Amino acid sequence: IEEFKKALKITPNDPEIYFNLACAYSNKEKAAEGFECLRNALEKGLKETDNICSHDMLAYLRVHPRFSEIKKILD
Repeated sequence: IEEFKKALKITPNDPEIYFNLACAYSNKEKAAEGFECLRNALEKGLKETDNICSHDMLAYLRVHPRFSEIKKILD
């Protein structure tokens, strides 16, 4: 998580860094931080949005009730 935060200081508009940070937060079961990073990734133009619904490290966020907010953005 700290390394991804350092990377964001260098390239703050990189959606892939936000996606990877969301994965890391999900893995630590930190939902609020994970959802914030997913939203940032989408706002910054994440191209591989299908990964949000399939990446193993986002499993915790997908079972969280707030995931419906992300699904609305994806649809």
